[in-house]
Amino acid sequence: MIMKNDWLSIALSLACFAQGKTAMAQESDICAPCRTSAIMALKSTLQDLKSTYSQAGAQRATVMDEEAREEMLEESVEEYSEEYDLAIKQHQARLDFCARSGECFYEPNLDPSNFMSPEEIVKNPNSYWPMTPGKLYRYRGITDEGEEEIIEVRFTDDVRMIEGIPCMVVRDTVWKDDEVVEDTWDWYAQDRDGNVWYFGEITFEYEDDQISGLEGSWETGKEGAKPGYQMLANPEVGIAYRQELLFTEAEDAADVIALSETVQVTFGTFDNCVKTADYNLLDPEIIEHKYYAPGIGFILETKPETGERVELIAIEIMTEEESE
Repeated sequence: MIMKNDWLSIALSLACFAQGKTAMAQESDICAPCRTSAIMALKSTLQDLKSTYSQAGAQRATVMDEEAREEMLEESVEEYSEEYDLAIKQHQARLDFCARSGECFYEPNLDPSNFMSPEEIVKNPNSYWPMTPGKLYRYRGITDEGEEEIIEVRFTDDVRMIEGIPCMVVRDTVWKDDEVVEDTWDWYAQDRDGNVWYFGEITFEYEDDQISGLEGSWETGKEGAKPGYQMLANPEVGIAYRQELLFTEAEDAADVIALSETVQVTFGTFDNCVKTADYNLLDPEIIEHKYYAPGIGFILETKPETGERVELIAIEIMTEEESE
């Protein structure tokens, strides 16, 4: 715990931690550019954290009551400590990903000629993420609070051009207690090798039927954001890959951990399923296991820590009006 009134201690702890992590990374086999990006992301987070702490101090200094100032200081130190601990875990998660993936530079090939048109994708789909306009996948889940979720994933006829690449638009809507709590428009493209790429999303969060936020929204090419893989053409056990990249904002990634799982869900039983471990480098303690059936796509998500489960319950063909 950082001493609440020791600014020198705070400054030294930040400097020593950053230097220690740098030294540890240099002794490993992590590629230098990936290591550098992790260190710079850490530096950015810590700078933001110091700024927030300073702003709280400025606000506290305007309060006359000494007891109130003391309470504000304790709250500020507690928040700072929690965010500082999270920054450490995020940095270690980034370094671990660098080591597992073998990543050096991350520069996806976004040459439009390297990507299929929507018509070509329908004829040559990725087996584990087939994109067929007009299909609706319905899922059911139970949260760790016992609430039922219904999730509908609609593959629409819409196309969004991003960086000159045609991306198929997929709508992902989440209901709780018959009320929409999240409505997301995702953008996917498929390259000529069959890999499906995730190019971004715009997410509308709802509370009491009103939009309450757009958290998690990002788009390839904006503010340096880069796409990642939604599903590999030829997944192999041990491969670690990015699903998105906008440092400190969108850092989802996944590892392929099995290729021949048998999975039973409400919709049916499927063999030879790909299993991945999905995680967010910004919240590295949460792991999701996802399963993909050949010819069907995503069928199941589980969270080992909480026991939460989201499973496929139906696939429907939408009418032209429903797909709009």
